[in-house]
Amino acid sequence: MNWTNYHTHSTYCDGKANLENYAKKAIEKKMYAIGFSGHSPVPFESGWNIKIEKLPDYIKDIEILKEKYKNKINLYMGLEVDYIENISGVKNFEKYNLDYTVGGIHYLKQFDDGLYWNYDLGKKTFAKGLEQIFGGDEKKLVKYYYEQVTNMIINCKPDIIAHLDLIKKFNLGDVFFNENENWYKDAVNQVLRVIKENDSIVEINTRGVFRGIDKVFYPNSYILKQCKKLNIRVTISGDAHSPNELDSLYTQASQYIMECGYNEITILDDTGWRTVGLTKTGLII
Repeated sequence: MNWTNYHTHSTYCDGKANLENYAKKAIEKKMYAIGFSGHSPVPFESGWNIKIEKLPDYIKDIEILKEKYKNKINLYMGLEVDYIENISGVKNFEKYNLDYTVGGIHYLKQFDDGLYWNYDLGKKTFAKGLEQIFGGDEKKLVKYYYEQVTNMIINCKPDIIAHLDLIKKFNLGDVFFNENENWYKDAVNQVLRVIKENDSIVEINTRGVFRGIDKVFYPNSYILKQCKKLNIRVTISGDAHSPNELDSLYTQASQYIMECGYNEITILDDTGWRTVGLTKTGLII
C-alpha cells in the first residue's frame, strides 16, 4: 500500500481534519508520501480558501510535521493554487518556498454584482453562471474554461494540473454539453499540447467518483488516452478532504490508468519528481 497523494485539504481550508491526522492516517495506511495542498488564499471573501493571515501557521505546522515524522513518511508542503487571470496564480506564492504546487480553476468571471463565479458549488450555481455570465452558451463557457487552464500553465505553471476536466462535474448525462462532440475534444486537445510543451503533470483525480457525483474519474478516458499518446506525465490523487479519503478508489483508478495505456506514474520524493511503476495494488518504488 505504498501509494502517494499530493492533493489533500485540511481544516485550514475546506477539509474535515487537521494536518497531523492526515500524516498519522497515511502512516497507518503505509503510504509512501503525501502532500498538503490547502486551497490558496484569494483576494476576496471565500468560505473554503485558506485565510491569508493563516498561511504562515499552515506552513509552520507542516514544517513541524515533516520533522516529527521524517523517519516514517515523506511529507510535502504545497498549495492548490486557484488561478484567476490577472488576480491569482502560483507566482503569488513563490516567496513561501513550497515543495510543489497544484493548479486549478474554480472561479470563472464575475456576476454583475462583482461576485466571482465559483462553478464548483453545485448544479444550480453552475446553471446560474452559465446563463447569467455566458448567456446560456455552453460552448462559450467550456472553451473559456480550457483557455483559462491554458493561460494558467503558460503564465503561472503549477507542478500538477488538478482535475483537468472539472468543468464536467455537474454534466453527468450530458445535461449541459456533450463531451464526445468534436468542439469539446478540440478544446481539450489544445490544452494537452500546452501541457506537453510545458512538461506539466496531470492528476487522475478520484473524488468525483467516490462522492457519487460522476461515473468517470477526472480526466475522462478520451483525455487520458490522449495524454498517453503525448507521453504526458500523470499522478494519482484522492483530492482528500478527510484522512480516510487519502487512497479512495486507488485500486480502481490504477486499473483505469493502465487500461488507458500507462504502466507508470510520477511521484514526488526527496529526489524530486520521478517516474515509478504502477500496479493495481501499489507502486513499484
